[in-house]
Amino acid sequence: MVVRRISPSEYVPELAASIQIHPVQPLSLFDPVVSDPFTGDLENPPPLVEVDCDVEQQVSSVENSRIYRNLLQYSIHWTGYDSVTCEPAKFEDG
Repeated sequence: MVVRRISPSEYVPELAASIQIHPVQPLSLFDPVVSDPFTGDLENPPPLVEVDCDVEQQVSSVENSRIYRNLLQYSIHWTGYDSVTCEPAKFEDG
């Protein structure tokens, strides 16, 4: 939140006491405020699937793969979700 305007291109933002920067900041560092894009009802994710007495989620698609710290990982797009997560190719038994 902006506390006060110094000039057309410089403002003083409200900062936490622990942040130690110069109190006057240029306008270019501020982002415009937008209305909340989630004002409507959100669609609930699909129900979980039960396989061999284990509850699981459905994979919509495998987007990519990579080697990370010598382990194979897949970028998974889950059914009913917009985001993609990185999952190991093989889960360790815990």
